[in-house]
Amino acid sequence: MLFTNPLVVTWGKYLSAFNRYTHGEETTIWMVLEATGYKIEELQRMVDRLPEQLFSMLRLGNKGDSLLTSPQLANWIQYLDNFYVTFPDMGKTMMKTVREYYHDISLVDMIVSAMKAPSTEKIAKRMELELFRNWHAVSHKTPDNIFQILELDEAGSMLLDSPLLDMWIRYLTAFNKQTPSEKTSIIGTFLKYYDETELSQMIITAKGNTKTEELASNLEDALSLYKNS
Repeated sequence: MLFTNPLVVTWGKYLSAFNRYTHGEETTIWMVLEATGYKIEELQRMVDRLPEQLFSMLRLGNKGDSLLTSPQLANWIQYLDNFYVTFPDMGKTMMKTVREYYHDISLVDMIVSAMKAPSTEKIAKRMELELFRNWHAVSHKTPDNIFQILELDEAGSMLLDSPLLDMWIRYLTAFNKQTPSEKTSIIGTFLKYYDETELSQMIITAKGNTKTEELASNLEDALSLYKNS
């Protein structure tokens, strides 16, 4: 196949390097191929499928909970990084492929679990970053949307103990930084799904647990401010 030919890949990397040092004379792989008679639309469709085809060939779509511990995933990510360099104008993202095979809540479960092991922490952080980018820039998901997707709205009295909550809070923080005009708060989201009495009881319980004590204290302060506002 044209785009998996090592010479074409090397040539694409040369074009990327050439463009970095020749401002005003930039060219793209598409401009060169078009001049040789290729139909650009057809070529772009062919290239767009390459990351997903390799993902499928490596059988990464059926790894289940072991996806992030699979050596093949690291190989695929390395391929994808090289793909970005060779075809920077394709806009292909890691999560565009991964989310076709795995639901968000499954991905979050895997990321949270992988964060706990030194051997998979690095890849888990990369996956989290890519997932956050996809949620925000591609899917346009608000923290409230993700709260529901992760079923935190149905966690009940176990909300503050949920292993998914910390990751949701990190997304909310990133979202607020990227979209200050739509800034939202943890307490504001909680109160959409839990009344003050429920939340107060959760806070009391969580303050007795060293793992959730700090979060509970912060929520207690936020709830107090909300009541007095």
